[in-house]
Parts: sequence; structure tokens; C-alpha cells
Amino acid sequence: MGEVVLDFDEEPDEMTNINLILTLKFRAESIVRLPTKSKGIGIISKCELAPEIYLAETLTKGVDDYCVASIVNTSEDVTVEIPS
Repeated sequence: MGEVVLDFDEEPDEMTNINLILTLKFRAESIVRLPTKSKGIGIISKCELAPEIYLAETLTKGVDDYCVASIVNTSEDVTVEIPS
């Protein structure tokens, strides 16, 4: 693990310009598939995506332009838009 970091691109994916829209259950953790152009194994750093919605620090692997991560919702049911 060490210094390996999986980077997310600021630009829209070349294959699609559609943003991900996730509906998150209240006070729950959701395992989601997120777009990435990175390959191999890396760590996604934790961050707050929206008020009371957190991307958990995750060890993941980029495969076919996607990786798996965990999002935690500490509020009520909510819909979150994640840029592609």
C-alpha cells in the first residue's frame, strides 16, 4: 500500500459525459463503482462529497475504467451527483 494513490481525473470521461447519480439510503454505507482512468491498485483518500456524505478511504483497483469504493451517508435518504 505505502505511497500508492489512485488518482481521479477532473475531466469528463471520453466515452461518456453523463454524471453518476446515486441514491443513498439513510445512515448506511454503499459500495459503488466509480469511473477512473487509473490502472492498478491504489488508495482513494477519504473526503466529504456533500454535507454528511463521505467517500471512505479505500484500497481499490482500477479495472476497465472503473474502481470500487465505499460511500457513507450519515443523513437521511439522499440523491448525490458524482461527476464522471
